[in-house]
Amino acid sequence: MSNTVIDTIKNGDSEITFLWHPGKMVDNLISFQVYGFCINDDGKVCLVKDKEETRFTLPGGHVDAGETAKQALIREFEEEAQFQPENVELLGALEVKVVDKDSQLTDHHQQVRFICKIHNIPDFVAGKDGWETEERIFVDPNKLPDYIDWLSYPTGKAQFKEFLKYLDK
Repeated sequence: MSNTVIDTIKNGDSEITFLWHPGKMVDNLISFQVYGFCINDDGKVCLVKDKEETRFTLPGGHVDAGETAKQALIREFEEEAQFQPENVELLGALEVKVVDKDSQLTDHHQQVRFICKIHNIPDFVAGKDGWETEERIFVDPNKLPDYIDWLSYPTGKAQFKEFLKYLDK
């Protein structure tokens, strides 16, 4: 029996299907984005907010050419949260399929989710090195759905559930 959770939405003339694959990445599928649930010694999770944004997000972003998903996560944390995450582990992958009105597959990639820790947290400097991150906060894990709207979707709930299982280890 598969633990894959599926969620489908309409976006204009396209249909987007999200498939959550806990504990693994999809072989031979491009890793487009990465995000990380990073926990500090107080058990709180790092969130960041960019300039001109009203919402906080998990640190993460696009995977550059030649990077592995894990390398991209570490780079994104250094750029956005201004620290290097430790003990980085794979949480799972969100497979994304976009089909147009003619039932043609127009995009197929994965967004990889990681879990990590941080022990020695350096001071945060808004806009450091020209990056757009304006604020970094640490929140109680149970408050994450108040900050991250995609955690309310079926695949987001599955990711959050997997994250909470990790915390219980």
